[in-house]
Amino acid sequence: MGKVVNCWAREVSECGGVQSREHYVSSGIFTDDFIYLEGLSFAKSGKVIPKKRAVKKCLCQKHNMALSSYDAEAQKVRQHLEYIHARVEKVMGSAGNRKLITHMKYADYEFFCRWTLKTFINFIDDFKYKPIVDTDDLARAVFSENSVLDYVALTNVMPQGLDFQISQIVQVSPLEKDGATIGADIVFCGLHFSMHLLPQLPTNKRKLKLTFEVPKRGSAVILKMK
Repeated sequence: MGKVVNCWAREVSECGGVQSREHYVSSGIFTDDFIYLEGLSFAKSGKVIPKKRAVKKCLCQKHNMALSSYDAEAQKVRQHLEYIHARVEKVMGSAGNRKLITHMKYADYEFFCRWTLKTFINFIDDFKYKPIVDTDDLARAVFSENSVLDYVALTNVMPQGLDFQISQIVQVSPLEKDGATIGADIVFCGLHFSMHLLPQLPTNKRKLKLTFEVPKRGSAVILKMK
């Protein structure tokens, strides 16, 4: 059995199993076998590599497997966005001005926040500045039995009325202040939001609720994280 030499969750609980290869971004989000990477230490100027190679030896097998439910939630959000885009496109292409019956799609905000935070941790080594919160404390927040919302919050930064375009692009750009990384600017399959870390949390920590509308037709779909 291989020795575990690197695991960012080692202070959360005892490591187990072999050294695991964690995907920088959950592989289930991407349907293609090859992906484009840019900005990482081994891909500063950008390169296309097999999806299975977009990994980092940063977790043990035990802790990596414990994150699978968060990976699944991120994949579900991506599937919701594909549905939303297809429905909006269909309605926009249809004749008439009949008002829409609003569809609701739901996601688990806790799980999606934990997925966002663990993805952020995967990229920390490539940021210019260390996070304002110690990495061990961020790891504890990811695995905590208590709410992760005491440590992280997501804020929608998409302009109202923006034409939503689905994509399989995920971008994680550090938010910096006074020589520290205080969060990240996230692009996720067409969504654009900011992730803020304690103590830089916004005073209004509302859960994400996104309404996708068709002009003069009303709300096509509402994606609500609860």
